[in-house]
Amino acid sequence: MVSETVEEKGPLYPDYLPFYDPLEKVEMVGPFEHDDPGHRADPSFPNLLEKATNVVELSPHCGTELQGVQLSELSTQGLDELALMVAERGCLVLRDQTFTDLGFEKQKKIASHFGPLHKHGWMPHPKNGPEEFVIVYDSKE
Repeated sequence: MVSETVEEKGPLYPDYLPFYDPLEKVEMVGPFEHDDPGHRADPSFPNLLEKATNVVELSPHCGTELQGVQLSELSTQGLDELALMVAERGCLVLRDQTFTDLGFEKQKKIASHFGPLHKHGWMPHPKNGPEEFVIVYDSKE
């Protein structure tokens, strides 16, 4: 019988560990005019579904799983179509994303496509990260 030991190397994504400073001052988002990107989208979803290997309707009226689609590779038009599909289907499942490997700036660019971003004053967030809310918890901690 072969015995393997796993060397403890720490968290896979240490930059994403939760951080909370109760003294941190967070500005309110304030009023803004929302420009829904779904209104610009092609309802046949040609850019969103271009690389999809499978589309699974989770129920007749709500929920869709898109297999083979990487959020990080979507064009502006693909992101618009993503917004429309979320509005139509209510919930999308996109597995095996490489989003955490992009870095905070690219993530912020993608997330801000859908509207203004802000830090939540009462929730932990990555210490050196931008406004979006991304937390990776290690099951060992």
